Amino acid sequence: AVVSTQSTGVGRRRLVIPATVVLGVPSLVAVLMHIPTVFEIRTIFSMSMFMSQIGCLLLVAAESLEEKEVAGLGLPSLGFDKKMDILQLLSRINILLVMAVAYYAYLLTEQYKKTIIAVMCAMMLPLVICVMVGYKTKPVSVVLSVLLMLLALFAFPFYLHLAEGAYFMFWIHSMMFGVNISGVGSLIYISILGAGSYSVDHMKRL
Repeated sequence: AVVSTQSTGVGRRRLVIPATVVLGVPSLVAVLMHIPTVFEIRTIFSMSMFMSQIGCLLLVAAESLEEKEVAGLGLPSLGFDKKMDILQLLSRINILLVMAVAYYAYLLTEQYKKTIIAVMCAMMLPLVICVMVGYKTKPVSVVLSVLLMLLALFAFPFYLHLAEGAYFMFWIHSMMFGVNISGVGSLIYISILGAGSYSVDHMKRL
């Protein structure tokens, strides 16, 4: 019964990679379609949203590889370790770079909270760098996810602008809200999985 349960779990995990590919391809196509107008503010926001989705899917794929086992033996499948670490590294870089670009684009627009957001970005920059290089990854990811959630809730209340009829502000804030929430979800994943082999944390353990 135990072997049957393990086999079922492994079988379900095999479906994760194809599922992430199916979900990720439309986002990738959308990013490629936006390349000709990449320097426009609207395009930057749209690409940030799609790229953040790709980063989340990379993390899901990495988690599915983490516990793959050699069929029938219950032993780790070592061939997947490197793939998992590469996916974790790519997802960390992708998600945080996307957020940096999105906030930069936001600061280029004429927004009434520009100064507050700029100060928050400056405060979060050291935390972002720590996650990217994989230093104190788990605790820093938790702190950064809390800050991003607070920003999403209080700095980008897109629903208020819809009620006021300010549709451009509604669009910008809804994009920033989505990017922040994607970042929160990804950072929670990172806080659970850790940074993998390609990180300062791993090198310090050697």
